[in-house]
Amino acid sequence: MIVRWRTRTGIEVGRFAIIILGIAAILFAIAGAWIAASASDSVPWLAVAGAGLVVMGGTWASARSWRALLAGTDSAVDPVKAYVASLPAKYLPGGIAQPIGLIVLTSGGRTSIGRVMAAAATQFVVSVFGGASLALPVTSFGSRVPVVYVLLTIAGMLVLLFFLPNWLPLLTVKMGQRLRLKVDDWIFPDKASTVRAYAWTFIGFVAMGTSFAIVVRALGSSAPWFTIIAAFAVAWTIGFLAVPLPAGVGAREGVLLALLAPWSGASVVIAASLLQRFASMLAELALFGTFRAWRVIKDLPS
Repeated sequence: MIVRWRTRTGIEVGRFAIIILGIAAILFAIAGAWIAASASDSVPWLAVAGAGLVVMGGTWASARSWRALLAGTDSAVDPVKAYVASLPAKYLPGGIAQPIGLIVLTSGGRTSIGRVMAAAATQFVVSVFGGASLALPVTSFGSRVPVVYVLLTIAGMLVLLFFLPNWLPLLTVKMGQRLRLKVDDWIFPDKASTVRAYAWTFIGFVAMGTSFAIVVRALGSSAPWFTIIAAFAVAWTIGFLAVPLPAGVGAREGVLLALLAPWSGASVVIAASLLQRFASMLAELALFGTFRAWRVIKDLPS
């Protein structure tokens, strides 16, 4: 009984620490972005507000992707709420605070840690596939991307994802043997859940890319909408794979500068990236605050 109480208490303390550190990091990042953005005399604040609203939709889609991977489980916290609560942690140095926080927040109830770890591994692959679905067409054809090629890319990704539950466990076992990790109790999502997660992830990428495109176009860039959205997907994916960097800072901006150079100057791309990050931070903090407020209201005595 005492051991169980200590374990439960340790998990609760860990969750609280992750949330507090994440909020502190995101507030610090917002303050820095606000100071830098306010130094410009021509900030398109209306576009930034619109980008923030689109980010909220994209974040919700990404959270639904995480829920899809945990379909049929009974976790202590709703996966959507756990995903939103873990978002501030991605701004902490190291780049792995968010996935760790997501695993800690989702574990519990009747959901084993092995089930959550397997879902996290699947989400990693699904996120890369979602970004690649938009990234491959634009890197192959530039701004004039045939619609057929985009559809073929998505179809190819779906075929690979359909077989993901077959080869990902085998790959995980081999990696576990090399890293001396216990992965025998990992239960991976089925094919239907994986495909649903990919669909939600793809919607999230389109929304996030659109939020960036809104700001870039508002700053005077002539780049085509799809090119901006796809360039953002390329940059996000590379930043996502650059694990040590919090939220892909630096890597993402470098890729955007290279891909949007024919239409936009460096100052426009950097300003747009800064403002889009600013909008994303506010949107994520607003979602987090909304969930927390709703939980407090639900717990009030009637």
